[in-house]
Amino acid sequence: MVGDGLREGDEVDKGTYEVCSLIGEGGFGAVFAGLRVKATPPHATASKLGLERELPTAAELVARTSPLPVAIKRLRHEGGAQIVDFSSIREVHFLGELNCDRHPNILDMYDVFFDRGNLLLVSELCSVDLDVILRGPSRGEGNSDQQPTIPPLPAGDVKYYAQSILSALNHCHKHNIVHHDIKPDNFFLNGNGLLKLGDFGLARKRNSVPQERLRAMPCVWYRAPEIFFGSRRFTAEIDMWAAGCVIMELVTQTRMLTGETEFQCLFTLVTVIGPQNETTWPGVSDLPTYWELDGEVPPPRAPGTVIANGEFANATTGFADLVSRILVADPAQRLTVRAATAAPRSSQYVVHQCVLIC
Repeated sequence: MVGDGLREGDEVDKGTYEVCSLIGEGGFGAVFAGLRVKATPPHATASKLGLERELPTAAELVARTSPLPVAIKRLRHEGGAQIVDFSSIREVHFLGELNCDRHPNILDMYDVFFDRGNLLLVSELCSVDLDVILRGPSRGEGNSDQQPTIPPLPAGDVKYYAQSILSALNHCHKHNIVHHDIKPDNFFLNGNGLLKLGDFGLARKRNSVPQERLRAMPCVWYRAPEIFFGSRRFTAEIDMWAAGCVIMELVTQTRMLTGETEFQCLFTLVTVIGPQNETTWPGVSDLPTYWELDGEVPPPRAPGTVIANGEFANATTGFADLVSRILVADPAQRLTVRAATAAPRSSQYVVHQCVLIC
């Protein structure tokens, strides 16, 4: 038996899908590789999710007669049959909303239904995530000193991944959706080589404020400075900071923030952007958990400076400029995804276009 309530070889949704093997599991639930073996119309997903129209992928499923490889995600329950965790509801709703206006860098969603007490989300099957590309298939196993050395990513791959990350975010933000958990593990490479953003369990509507303290927070390594200082507002700038961290990691193959605790990562953050106060970041002292570091701290090393200093073979001046404009502590001064992906209307944007698509 793999996962909870599903076995290899099980058929779900009255024989429409076959469960093949467990891909991975965690706090979100479990993901299985599967096959769509019966050519039946998918469920009326739009009406269940309150969407304006049915998913474009539904028509493709009806037209397809051969078995289709899929990913079957058993979403997390809070306890008891059909008592679904709120993060699962958010994931289904926001992914469905984004799929109504289909985008090549957003994970394709095919179907969602209950089967034997499990809420199952069916999507396209992707072979690998960006974290595996960065750290290899043995990530997190054994002593880090014994991990194989991963060669630097080719410059063309780095540029393509950076473009795909920002393109996916631009689509989310145009729909007023903040992903809130941007990290390499949540970008997936499909069989056609397209990088896809998935895992919307922490997503929220833009500029919304939760009524109570969040139980789940973005990964500490990609957490924006305003979250460290207690901001509870879901803004597009949170996603942009995390995207900048991932883009820098593509170049350096090293996480910008290191440490296992919030304090350790916050101290690392200060070594990159310097201590923050009302001069460097107007309004920062009003954030709930802001505090100014006392004593000596290492001189800041701006992200763009780290890249431009020639420390990494596949870095470019354009990338240094892009990362420097994104990884700004003050969210009001942080580059927006719209500016980063805009058509070159002036010299301000030409460098970003050259970086991302040349």
